[in-house]
Amino acid sequence: FEFGKMNNSKMSRVCIPCSTYVLTFYLLMSSQKEIDNTFFFFAHTIPENIRKKFPNSTFIDLKDFWHKNKYVLALYTLVKRRKDWAFLFDADIYGLDFYWDLLRGLKMKYIEDCPNVLDIWENSNLYREYKEFETYSPLKKRLKRLLFGDYYQHPVGTSSMVTTIYTSSPYNKPYHENKKNIVKRLSEEWDSSSKEKKQYLLGIFDLSKEDLQELASRKVILLTQAFVEDGKMSDKEQIEMYRTIIEHYGEENIIIKKHPRDGRNYEKDFPEALHFNKNIPMQMLAVMGVSFKCVATVNSSSALSFGADVNIDWWGEQMDEELIRDEGFLTLKEAKQVLYH
Repeated sequence: FEFGKMNNSKMSRVCIPCSTYVLTFYLLMSSQKEIDNTFFFFAHTIPENIRKKFPNSTFIDLKDFWHKNKYVLALYTLVKRRKDWAFLFDADIYGLDFYWDLLRGLKMKYIEDCPNVLDIWENSNLYREYKEFETYSPLKKRLKRLLFGDYYQHPVGTSSMVTTIYTSSPYNKPYHENKKNIVKRLSEEWDSSSKEKKQYLLGIFDLSKEDLQELASRKVILLTQAFVEDGKMSDKEQIEMYRTIIEHYGEENIIIKKHPRDGRNYEKDFPEALHFNKNIPMQMLAVMGVSFKCVATVNSSSALSFGADVNIDWWGEQMDEELIRDEGFLTLKEAKQVLYH
């Protein structure tokens, strides 16, 4: 299951993953031939050790000069697409829709950013910005769309240019009216994959049998979140929060699995814990049959990836709602009602 370098002009598919979860979802639901014919647009949200496994790809530096001003970016990308990525205009596009400049004028198929993201984002600032845009006058809306295209301030599949919504459970949202909803159960996609494809996926994430044995050696897995990166708390506050959680179980019983956007190194602070730092979505481990006696989290929906019967400690219920509101569900009961409805 290997990639061959292809001429970009022959690419029939494009994937804009923006997260390892979306990348995993796309790889699981696609055939070998479809993956071989896909061009990937990566940013820093996909670690370099994963990006380099895909020769048919490019890196978009979101911190470069062109991304500092949206007016400059809009003009730059219009030229860049015609010059270097002309295949975009004829390709089937999958993934996330945050790159409004890249997707401008193009139809695409949206893939969920995490399980239950459609419910989670409705409590976020992103959703409030989208709703605010909808209250603009027709003239202001038209001007914004003329300058920045249909995807601007219309994430999570809300743009009129999104034709299909791929999710891991069924949804019926008013802002997705007239869009096709395709449900893909990741566990079923994994189970139906060939031995060769399973090996390929393990290779993408550098996951070995030894890694799986190591995971099975501890009782509790702690899923961290990107609270510091999202400006919810200071580094000191985040460490103290996790210290309280870890002390409850005993450091020697804990595996720490970092959120893909959590840039903190916890090894100095918690030397007795097992640190699983491979960039693989929690859902991927779950579909492979990895299980734990307890999953500890503040309020990460990834904890529910292990099924309805897993023992979950939802520490967010003891915290200030304002700190965790944009990060996921406030209570475990709320999360379960949405996931298992």
